[in-house]
Amino acid sequence: MKKSIIDIWNNSKMFNYVRSIGVSAECEICDLYKNNNCSGGCPVSSKYFTGTFESKNEFCYIEV
Repeated sequence: MKKSIIDIWNNSKMFNYVRSIGVSAECEICDLYKNNNCSGGCPVSSKYFTGTFESKNEFCYIEV
């Protein structure tokens, strides 16, 4: 049985895990994050570039 993309997005254990990851400590104190102008970046991108989901995103607006 094929699953729809919506079903995969909503019910995937991996996607649900990634959505549950919080932002880095640096993001929590950032004004962009506090004012809802940033969501803290993509944890999967952080994992790829730094080896951990909890790191600051390499594509941070402040750093770019």
